[in-house]
Amino acid sequence: MKKILLFIVSITICLFSLQVQAISQTISYDETDPERFNDLGIYFGDPAENVIVGYADMYVIIHNPTKLAITVMMYAAKDHCRSNFGNENYSTNFMKILGTYTVYFACVLENKIDQFNLSDEEKQCIENRIYETKSCIALNQKNIAIINKIKLQKEKEEISANLDYIFAARAKFYKKIMKFEEEAEEKRLNKLAEFNLRKNQTKSESDKIIEKNIETCRKYTFEIGTDPFLKCILNLID
Repeated sequence: MKKILLFIVSITICLFSLQVQAISQTISYDETDPERFNDLGIYFGDPAENVIVGYADMYVIIHNPTKLAITVMMYAAKDHCRSNFGNENYSTNFMKILGTYTVYFACVLENKIDQFNLSDEEKQCIENRIYETKSCIALNQKNIAIINKIKLQKEKEEISANLDYIFAARAKFYKKIMKFEEEAEEKRLNKLAEFNLRKNQTKSESDKIIEKNIETCRKYTFEIGTDPFLKCILNLID
């Protein structure tokens, strides 16, 4: 009988150790490197739960009540920028986390010069104005209005990525941000409580006893998996 119990305890200890490792990895990913999940093609959050907290000409603040839902929110931000300007070349390549579930995204126009009907030579002249040749002077003078539009676009994008500007946007929508953040955290805690309740309800009495014995022996500073640790548990079973 003791051998059977010893086998059960050994298996339980192994599972316990694996659970600890898994929890540690989850915390590490959650707090420091959520992009690793995205690299594996794992995306968190329901796109249908995305909420636009606020927006202006060159930015949008997105909320999703799921942790690590940054990629899901980013796609929503891209869609907003494109829809807002009616231009498929708009996207977002800058973000600032405003809360656990809320992110600021700046809109950016990709391929700025391609929106204009210009020849390849005209494009090259505009893109290489620092090294402007004689042949480009007349072309750039002709396209001065386009050059000024591109310059203004770049200035607006720089402003929308400025930390002071972002802080002002956060302050403007602070109450709404906090309301969504609190509701999302409450939802997460409720789910966690429900999970723990179901988990505890499904545990058998023998599992609870073994776990209690494991915790007791751990308090004696025995290393998990060693002979003294197993003997400690068997003594408690006796």
